[in-house]
Amino acid sequence: MYEMVMYNHQRAMRNGKGKWSLTVENIEEYLRPLASAPFIASRDLLFYSGYAKPLAMTRQMEYVPVAKIISAPVIENWGAVKDQRRTNAYLVAMIDALHAGRLNLESEPPQLQEYGGAYVVTADGITRCAVAKLLGMQRIPAEVEHVHASLACRASTKDGYNTLLQRLRVGLWKGSLTRYTSILLRRFLRAAGEVTDYEGVWVFAKSMEKAKKMYQTVGAIGKE
Repeated sequence: MYEMVMYNHQRAMRNGKGKWSLTVENIEEYLRPLASAPFIASRDLLFYSGYAKPLAMTRQMEYVPVAKIISAPVIENWGAVKDQRRTNAYLVAMIDALHAGRLNLESEPPQLQEYGGAYVVTADGITRCAVAKLLGMQRIPAEVEHVHASLACRASTKDGYNTLLQRLRVGLWKGSLTRYTSILLRRFLRAAGEVTDYEGVWVFAKSMEKAKKMYQTVGAIGKE
C-alpha cells in the first residue's frame, strides 16, 4: 500500500525529462514546508505524563497514518531533520533508496508509540517519518508500541506541581495529586498523581494548548 502511494508522489517530483526534480541543491525548498507540519517535541508532549503500575507493553507491525505521527525526540520540527547530522545528500539518497527498493520500510520500520490516537517516534525512525511526510505518503509500516496501563501524571518541580494542581482544580483531569517533600531539607522533591479521567492527553503536556491543537489538527481523539 505505502509503495503505491509513494510512487505516485515521487512521479510528481520528476521533471519533464524523467529526472529527479528533487536534488541536493533544492531539497531545502521541499523541507521548508515540513517546518509547519503538525509537530510537538516528545519532551513537551510527555512532560507530565506517566503510567500506573502494573505496566505492560506490546509491540506489533502496523500501517500507520503518516499525518498522525506528530512527535519525536531531538528535533524541533519535521523540517529540521537535516540538522541532526542529516545532510541534504543523505536525505536525497534515502529518497532514492526508497524509490529504487533498496530501503524496505517493512524490514526497517520506524519505531513508534501510540499515545492518545496519535504517534510518537521513540528511538528510531525520525528521518524516515520526515521523508514520508515530504513525499506525501499516506501510511507507512511501523513497529508500534502500545502501553497497557492507566495513565498517571508526575512533576519534578514545584512549578510543575502547581500547573498540574491548577489543571486538576479546573476539571481538565480527575484523580489525586500527591506532593512529596523532604522533611529534613524542607523542600519540594516531586509530585505524582493517579488519573481517573481527563479531557485528552494534551492535559499532561507542558504546552497544553499547542498539544491540543496538534491532536485536533490530525483528528486524534487524545484518549488512551
